[in-house]
Amino acid sequence: MTVRDPRTPNATPIVYGGRGTPGQHAFITGSPHSRHAVATASTDIWLLRRKEFHRVLGMSNVLTASTVEIVGSDAVTDYLGNRQGLTPERIAAWRTSALAGLTSGIIPKAVAVERHRDEFVRISDGIRRLPIFRGLSPPELRAVADRL
Repeated sequence: MTVRDPRTPNATPIVYGGRGTPGQHAFITGSPHSRHAVATASTDIWLLRRKEFHRVLGMSNVLTASTVEIVGSDAVTDYLGNRQGLTPERIAAWRTSALAGLTSGIIPKAVAVERHRDEFVRISDGIRRLPIFRGLSPPELRAVADRL
């Protein structure tokens, strides 16, 4: 699978082979994330919603230990600092609450997701030009915006 970051479209794409996990830091930290993945060969995709991940966290000591390792990793620190713009203090505070949350099966989000419903509706004429939104009525676009 080849993954491109829309913020740096001319950068060399990241290529994942077997066992690659694009978006793992966003998944663990609950942070907004944007990457475009393109399968370059026949690929099986597994979907695990964060809510379901939280439900199974306490069921396996191995899973919990792996999650503790990821939460405490330098890679997550770099991701939150460089990609999400968090200060070292905010990263440390999130890490503390995330490690505490593992016992209850909930890892708090490190970054709040900003919803811009009104902005989406305002630019809906342009959005309707995209094939996936073509033909949607204003009420249907508002319904989409309510879920963003």
